[in-house]
Amino acid sequence: MLQGRQSELTFGDRLKISAFKNDSKKTTENVGFIVTDATKMFKMQINSTTQTSTMDITTTLVSTQLEQYTDQNIDKNLQYSKSPQSLSVTIRSRLLKGTVPGSHGYYMHDCEKIQIKHAEVLSLTDREKKRVTICVRNYLLDYNKGNAIWSGNKAEIRWNNHTFLDNRSSVLDIGGNTGIDASHIISLFKPKRYIILEPLKLYYDRLVKTFSSEHIVEVFQFGVGNKNVKLNISIIGRNGQGSSVFNKQTTNKKTTIQLFNITQIFVWLGFSCEKQLDLLTLNCEGCEFEVIEELLKTNILNYIKNIQFATHSTLKYLKDPKYRYCRIQELLSRTHTLSYQYKFIWESWKRQDLVKL
Repeated sequence: MLQGRQSELTFGDRLKISAFKNDSKKTTENVGFIVTDATKMFKMQINSTTQTSTMDITTTLVSTQLEQYTDQNIDKNLQYSKSPQSLSVTIRSRLLKGTVPGSHGYYMHDCEKIQIKHAEVLSLTDREKKRVTICVRNYLLDYNKGNAIWSGNKAEIRWNNHTFLDNRSSVLDIGGNTGIDASHIISLFKPKRYIILEPLKLYYDRLVKTFSSEHIVEVFQFGVGNKNVKLNISIIGRNGQGSSVFNKQTTNKKTTIQLFNITQIFVWLGFSCEKQLDLLTLNCEGCEFEVIEELLKTNILNYIKNIQFATHSTLKYLKDPKYRYCRIQELLSRTHTLSYQYKFIWESWKRQDLVKL
């Protein structure tokens, strides 16, 4: 029997849960979870008796309209039959072996203890402004130098630089694509938890297949930015690798993607609730600017130990990328220190309190 009740279903999503048999020992599982953003909470209890000693939970996060559900609608949506093999409600996301969204030990009242502070205006000092001006002026020179990352095996630095990771670490990978970066980082460091966000269904499906046997991996079909929005974009480039909100080229192949505010996602995942993220890595075809700028407006940055990102400064419809990149450099340097940098291409920053003197 599935019973659920909500105050407001965060992000307008519903859930699909599948339980798989692991052995023949009969047990009763009581699984509780919540999905939260900064102001809303959805809580469900699942009681099930199956032929399992451990229950592996699979969920899929579906991109739906940002709509509000009534209690009546939710209860209706949750009236599904239960079988020993699966419990079905609707959704599109994949969490492998063990957890479901919001079940990481952080509830809404915990998050409320941590005040997410927003800065009205992030002003630069006169010195910072001068450095930004110089940075913008030197763009072409630095961009060409930065492209040296693609010679030899230098690009592998985005995988092997993270020697601070171990089996207690958490990684958030924004823009999972085909999973190449994730595969290398997981193989090298075997972190405790590896979360991948990928809004394109063709890549999401591939990621789920690739990491189906990796119990540490969680894959979600949505992207992030500075707001909650649903967008129609064209599938561009070989296997869609050029697809971007900031690429206005049109093709006959279209798809709809869901984006959520990065601050809400950090709360939802528990990384603003006294739990620190060991590595945030971004390669999301231009979303890096919005995501980092949004995080810079809050104290969430204090919960991120290391930030690695690609820079897509040549995207035609990305607004003022040179200035924004140079400004981000100054603001990020207030809390973090460069670990490596191929300017305007790839770089990584470590929180200052973790830098060895």
